[in-house]
Amino acid sequence: MSTNLQIICCETDVQLAGNAIFPEKEHNEWLEAQQDPNLGAEEKIKSTVNTFFILIYESRKRGVLLDAGFLFNLDDRGAYEDYAYERGLLFLRITGERHINIKLYDYRYHPNYHKIEMNDVNAKVEITPDADIMYSDSPNMINTSAYTEYSIALVFKENSWLIRDVFNEDEGHGSIPRGIDFVARMKSRLYDDFSRIIKLILKNKEREEKEKFLEIYIKLLGKYQFEAQGQLILISFLMKDDILHGYWVAKDEETALYPIRDKELEFFAILDNGEIYDFRFKMNGTGKLVSVVMKFNNVEYRGKRIAVN
Repeated sequence: MSTNLQIICCETDVQLAGNAIFPEKEHNEWLEAQQDPNLGAEEKIKSTVNTFFILIYESRKRGVLLDAGFLFNLDDRGAYEDYAYERGLLFLRITGERHINIKLYDYRYHPNYHKIEMNDVNAKVEITPDADIMYSDSPNMINTSAYTEYSIALVFKENSWLIRDVFNEDEGHGSIPRGIDFVARMKSRLYDDFSRIIKLILKNKEREEKEKFLEIYIKLLGKYQFEAQGQLILISFLMKDDILHGYWVAKDEETALYPIRDKELEFFAILDNGEIYDFRFKMNGTGKLVSVVMKFNNVEYRGKRIAVN
């Protein structure tokens, strides 16, 4: 199940970044803890806080945005805006990690709780969400997570402890303003950076080298049909400003495709609604396209070219 709709809440229409997947396993485990009569309030508070951070780590590990909305008191405007902001920051992070092809390979979460204050209806937690983390490019090397101390306020509502405020003063929270369109920010930054790199590469090449450099992209152009689970998606690939673009026919939307570092003929694209699509092309020894796969929300769509530009 995915949630990519704009939600109007508490007289605010804050944009939710990305296409988020509902984490059924983590939700059910959290709900079971909240409903367990043998657990005290402190353990239930920790269950909410730990699930919030586990979903951050899991999103980075899986390379998809997992929705933590069920942990927040979304009837409260401040809580909703904090949820939207934290979701936006996570969207920027996992998209950036996808671009440079460095994904969390695994992690061991061991939070450091500094303080827990609570009464019957309110609680405040100070925590550093520490973890030992391993990255995909060096899975045997253990690193320490770089997250700093958080202050999280919770409210007891409908027999569950829900987050109503998240505060952190790290570099990410301090440098990115609230209320921005996170998807537009990421798309703009990626396009500007990649366009600059392409111009520098082509500027320093002779004409013959330029043609050879662009030839591999030209071989991918055309109209493609992708199919999975009975669903068909039509996408046309074209060149624009020396950058490969995709045009989603049904959505009437065009966007750039960005290469994934150190992955030959692998790209990803971001639509305006935050949906992220991965593409993997394969050519034979003579340079003929033999297969293409599109991945969206962890579902692979097999594709075929049905027309050449």
